[in-house]
Amino acid sequence: MPPRSTTFQPGTVVNFTYRIEAFIASGGMGEVYRASHILTNSQHAIKVIQAELLSNQRVVQLFQREALALRSIRHDSIVGYEGLNQDEAGRMFLVMEFVEGPSLSEVLRSHGAYSVNDVRKLRDRLATGLAEAHAKDVIHRDLSPDNVILQGGVLEHAKIIDFGIAKIDNADLSTVVGSSFAGKYSYASPEQLGLYSEVVGPRSDIYSLGLVLAAAAAGKPLRMGGSMKSVLEARQRVPDLDSVPPELHDELASLLQPDPADRPISMEAVLEQGIRPVWDDESVPRSAYRVTSRGPSSQWPSRPPSVPPASYPGRDDATRTYSGPFTAPSAHPSAPPPQRRRGPGVAAILLFVLLGLGAAGAGGYWVYSRMEPGTTGGGGGQDRRTAAMISADLTDLLSGLSCTEIDPAVSDDGVVRLTGQIESTEARDALLARVARIDGVTAVNGDLAIEPCGGEPMLDVAALSAEIDDLISGYACTELSVTVLADGTVGLEGTIGSTRDRSALVRTVRELDGVTAVNDQSAVVPCMPPRDGPDLAALSGRIDDLIAGYECTEVTAEVGENGIVRLEGSFGTADDRRSAVIGVAAMDGVSRVVDRTTISPCGPEVQPLDVAGLRAEISALVAGYSCTDVSAEVSEDGTVELDGTVGEADQRTVLVEAVSGLDGVESVVDRLSVFACPPPSDVLARVVEALGDVDEDETCGPVTADLDARNRVVLSGQVPTAAAAGTLANLARDTATLEATTLQVVNGLVVAACPGEGPPTDNGAPIEEQLAALVAGLECSSVDAALTDGGSATLSGFVSSEDDRNQLAADLQQLTGSAVDLADVAVRPWPVCEALNIVAGIDAAGAPEPSVTANSDDGTYQSGEVVILTVALPDGGDGHLQVDYFDLDGNVVHFTPSSARPDSEVTGGEEVVLGSDPEKEADGQVYRAGSPFGDNLVIAILSSEPLFPNRRRDVEGAAAYLAALRQAVEGLQADGAEISGASTFLTFDP
Repeated sequence: MPPRSTTFQPGTVVNFTYRIEAFIASGGMGEVYRASHILTNSQHAIKVIQAELLSNQRVVQLFQREALALRSIRHDSIVGYEGLNQDEAGRMFLVMEFVEGPSLSEVLRSHGAYSVNDVRKLRDRLATGLAEAHAKDVIHRDLSPDNVILQGGVLEHAKIIDFGIAKIDNADLSTVVGSSFAGKYSYASPEQLGLYSEVVGPRSDIYSLGLVLAAAAAGKPLRMGGSMKSVLEARQRVPDLDSVPPELHDELASLLQPDPADRPISMEAVLEQGIRPVWDDESVPRSAYRVTSRGPSSQWPSRPPSVPPASYPGRDDATRTYSGPFTAPSAHPSAPPPQRRRGPGVAAILLFVLLGLGAAGAGGYWVYSRMEPGTTGGGGGQDRRTAAMISADLTDLLSGLSCTEIDPAVSDDGVVRLTGQIESTEARDALLARVARIDGVTAVNGDLAIEPCGGEPMLDVAALSAEIDDLISGYACTELSVTVLADGTVGLEGTIGSTRDRSALVRTVRELDGVTAVNDQSAVVPCMPPRDGPDLAALSGRIDDLIAGYECTEVTAEVGENGIVRLEGSFGTADDRRSAVIGVAAMDGVSRVVDRTTISPCGPEVQPLDVAGLRAEISALVAGYSCTDVSAEVSEDGTVELDGTVGEADQRTVLVEAVSGLDGVESVVDRLSVFACPPPSDVLARVVEALGDVDEDETCGPVTADLDARNRVVLSGQVPTAAAAGTLANLARDTATLEATTLQVVNGLVVAACPGEGPPTDNGAPIEEQLAALVAGLECSSVDAALTDGGSATLSGFVSSEDDRNQLAADLQQLTGSAVDLADVAVRPWPVCEALNIVAGIDAAGAPEPSVTANSDDGTYQSGEVVILTVALPDGGDGHLQVDYFDLDGNVVHFTPSSARPDSEVTGGEEVVLGSDPEKEADGQVYRAGSPFGDNLVIAILSSEPLFPNRRRDVEGAAAYLAALRQAVEGLQADGAEISGASTFLTFDP
């Protein structure tokens, strides 16, 4: 299913030529579609380039130059590029060959590793194509199993795709697009990461090819690092090849040398030094041959003949079929074909040498020789075939060919010499391969001239190109480039001033001698006569009037002084959008239309939300839960805010999911807290029983326990000392602990001398101990208390509520007999107080700590402001980083690991930046200040091992997470792992 915002919808006709059939994918450059030619019905892939990339003229020039270079690469193992086009709306798109089949990565996942021989076949297939690309100064830079398609599922039909970020090898363009890093980490070369050399050339593709072949041999990618640090380390040595068959170790190691200077110098060298694969008897692919030339330049063969398909790993060979280059194989009419003298499992070794090759289509002198293991020359022995037998087979073979005049000669030692002419280089290659397989032939010398059928002379490509250039020069407002192929096909790319001129030019070119076809990829860009400029206000008005005539359309038009019109918004249908764009482009004063609109189909009128009805549904849901006190606020936009308490964490999750599923609910804000609700009699019985065992000397009478409306255990009574109060509170808290939840205990005990007894200090316990016990009785707090020389108490730290803070002040005043200064005791409500206590327990280990700073100097933000955190890691602090944000509503947001930054692995000494500035990074994760307002907490935990085995949801309830976090921290500490933590507060104001 294509995303809603795709540029084209199925059925759209682009440039009056290509009908969009289906959306395929989107990527960094743009969107890819499958399309059919409306006249020939041929299948194509169309890549629409993002409009943002076209705002830079240097980028446009790069695409134009690269499209020309890619179009010139014609090789069976590289997807064909047919040219760069521009539609009537100004959008640019690449037209490519459509290749159907699974990617190599998909095959590896489903079928596993290939055999050693098949890996070598794949090497030859891909390397010959890349050699052709390198000869045109095009480096792929992104070679991976994802970018290798097995056409029809056949290994020998593998094609390299996605040259969309390939770069012309020109330093002047190094800063335009993708200059820093274009490849996937898993298959990138060291030089793409800045190691050894920043020059990315053919040897970079050689390294990536080595990793692709290793993956094919192992059935999975090599381990090349999961973080930037490990990625760099893995590329400073030859990768571990233990998962690869030993026979391939040396071959792959030469391709995977870290320093590009130590790798083969070219793809031709890769092919030359590698062990040849064994191919089936039906054909010998050119990629299996060694090629040399005595001419002024050397070019790797561009299109090897078809080869028999190698099956997937585990595929039954009996199901394979193959059709060779000839319609019917020759057969001797009088006798069955002689049996090949070859031992079981032994393949012939063929050597193919190109001794001389002139211009395209010229004759050459070709030599095939074959030597079977254990034999010399033609074999020997009493069953050796005679020259007459070989000549008979040759006669049968040659009789099936058309447009040929060949005179064969066979020597007594099995050497065949062919002289004469043949219609094409492809026919010559196939013929020589067939002759070499005739039993008894030891070598083939072929001195064959190329003469197309009918004896037409060779096309003078240069003269025809010059003639067409002269024609083009006669047209105004025209910038066209011409490509002439040896078969007479003429390609036209660029712009021309009018449709009439384009039709006249194409018609004239078709009539030129030697032209067999015209592939017109030009675009019409009307001449703009010089003038003072359009009346922008009037033009804007005409455009607005035009757009107003379309239903379900919300489009704004921005008109520039240069006549460029930018359309943004949405149309109801693709036809409306196309009609509007054409209409705007035709207006006087418009030089170009940049269409950035989307399609939003007309739908039924949206009815207002029944807020009261939805609130009633939620109330009915809530009524089904016990120990639950929940209120729901429903907004007209479908936002539901849940506040209050539920009895169990599972109830909270189920309730939120149930509310989210109600009709009309767009989002749910969960502000629920969990308070357990066991049968009160069970809790009270246990607490009362425990309190009844307390020595009467520690109390001033009965101490009672009860549950308040929030199911908290409330203690009441009088005790003589603060130490006694703390002891009883801890006893009640331990007793009220359930299997999954610890109930809150409210210490309502009054500290005062029992009636008829002396002051509290007369109980024999030092006042310092009583002070410590009093502080220890506070829940979810951390308070440091000490006595001054004057006998007053000084305190610092935090408590969880204002009630606890006030009670602490009263108890201390009762204990010390003087007023207490609590200015340094802050109120940190749950879950902040519990998170702070966990971090405090981590810091006790003394390991080097990270530090957390915010992009606000004092950590204060107004609502809506962007929040960016920087975590500075200590030197030597390699490990894993967990950064969490706790708000006062009981939620936790994970900064890392998260969906925006899933990898928790970090390197000591580095700074980790969390969050992005939307004005600088359009695609980054943006965090903004918002409710709940107040002091919210951020903690950072650095550990040598991950805290959790799997990444948690980006946002979750704090209750469940804090329990899991405490357990994880205690587990790592018990295992002796290094762990440290830090915290900071972010203050959000309305």
